[in-house]
Amino acid sequence: AEYMGEKEKRQIEKSIKTTSHSLGFRFCGFRGYDQAHETAIFKDKYWGRNLTLGKIQSALKALFWTGYCVQSEMIPPLVEKLKKLRECVQLLTHWRFWSSSLLIVYDGGLKEVDAKIKTLDVRMIDFANTIVLPDNPSPDDEYLFGLDNLIYALQCVCVC
Repeated sequence: AEYMGEKEKRQIEKSIKTTSHSLGFRFCGFRGYDQAHETAIFKDKYWGRNLTLGKIQSALKALFWTGYCVQSEMIPPLVEKLKKLRECVQLLTHWRFWSSSLLIVYDGGLKEVDAKIKTLDVRMIDFANTIVLPDNPSPDDEYLFGLDNLIYALQCVCVC
């Protein structure tokens, strides 16, 4: 029990120090592909923890960086998938998806944007701390808060 108390304390501290607290989400890293230099891009969880509110836009752009440009055409289909996920989570009363993750995937090695869009997917992963609260018939507002902020941030990238 003491271990769980310490772990919970560390998680709260981590949340407050990162965008998890203010936005409801944080980057846990990503892998990409720089077509211009034919090299892999790798950012780890420590990179994600160091992101601030002011750096979220550039981090989101990095997800779609080809080495030549930001493929902003990828963003509207991603936003649509996130909105569909949001609709599903809104219907899941009693459930709490604590410390779960979203995995956004697409084949960055493909040359054509339309081909990349066809491979674009969003997956919920890491369900070890997912629980059901039988006495609370509401959806996971914290999860919805994070999704709403991610959708908004992506829409802002699209307009830049």
